[in-house]
Amino acid sequence: LMAIEHQLRTSARHVGLALRSFTSIYDRLMHQGEDCIIDAITALEALWKLDSELAFRLAFRTSSLLGRTDDDRRVIFETLRKYYRIRSKIVHGSALSAEESGLVQDDEPLRDIVRRTLRAFIHLLAHPTDWTVARLARDPDPVLLHSRQRIALQTAMAVEPESLTQVDDEGTL
Repeated sequence: LMAIEHQLRTSARHVGLALRSFTSIYDRLMHQGEDCIIDAITALEALWKLDSELAFRLAFRTSSLLGRTDDDRRVIFETLRKYYRIRSKIVHGSALSAEESGLVQDDEPLRDIVRRTLRAFIHLLAHPTDWTVARLARDPDPVLLHSRQRIALQTAMAVEPESLTQVDDEGTL
């Protein structure tokens, strides 16, 4: 973090915001679950610099980056969509169902996803290659949709990618 401290205040302010939001989860005095959900989702929104179609794009980008397989990506996508719905209900003052309240009390799946995503962005800031946080911010969706490009990005971000041998020349498994 010391190596990227200046970037967190200048060119990568969104990563700095994400780091502060994520840290806030652990600074809460009585583990205020609802506030932790808001902090976690805010961290992901900041990393991906989202301003529209938030729930879908946040879930798609994060699951595409972190998921090693189609099944992994689906589970991460669905997990994020659930927590995003909960976040929306919290900030709009709507009542939570019993299942949603349970997810608020057990937010570790969300925290793990945010932790892994944040770690990947920090790694990219500290070890830029052809891939940089600025390049990623321009339009990550086409890259995340393409198997070989996604694997290259995952490698640059120190995310364990799916096996290259599983992907043929046309990008299918």
